[in-house]
Amino acid sequence: MPWPRTSGCGLELACRARGKRGGGAGHCPCQRALSAARGPGDADPDGGRRHRCPPFRAFLEERALLGATGAHWLIVGDRQFHSDFLYQREWLDYRRKGVLQRLDAVFSRDAPRKEYVQHRLLAASREVYAWLAEGGHLYVCGDARGMGEGVHAALLTIVERARPGGRERAADYLRALMAEGRYQRDLY
Repeated sequence: MPWPRTSGCGLELACRARGKRGGGAGHCPCQRALSAARGPGDADPDGGRRHRCPPFRAFLEERALLGATGAHWLIVGDRQFHSDFLYQREWLDYRRKGVLQRLDAVFSRDAPRKEYVQHRLLAASREVYAWLAEGGHLYVCGDARGMGEGVHAALLTIVERARPGGRERAADYLRALMAEGRYQRDLY
């Protein structure tokens, strides 16, 4: 359903919300958010590079414009720091301005042992669970098979460690977060 919105220059725009996709659709700027993305990485079918971070760039820009008070943590992963950390200056600028409270960047080909976004989540499992338990939102953007499955499995492990009841109860918890719109995945 469209609704009128007033832009900064006084123009009225008709907008339509479409589903729960992207880096923060429906998220209250006063709540915590944790975003996880695999960067440009893979080649797309047209021979170019597939960009996964733009939804989070737009989300952070919106949070900056709204003066969002909820903490935001971004975990971004790609292959190599020197060639693939495309939005480094923007991320660091948002962190300096207080729009982004934490930034973790993971580069799988720069270390002797490959590390991915899901490994970074597991390494910070207590903090990740605390963010979720305190009402935070989680947004995941990347490829469905590699990153999507890996991040979901890491989240199951994090919740299973933090809450009694085993793997099935952890899965129920994540399903509840999805139903509430607090765990959103844009995977392809």
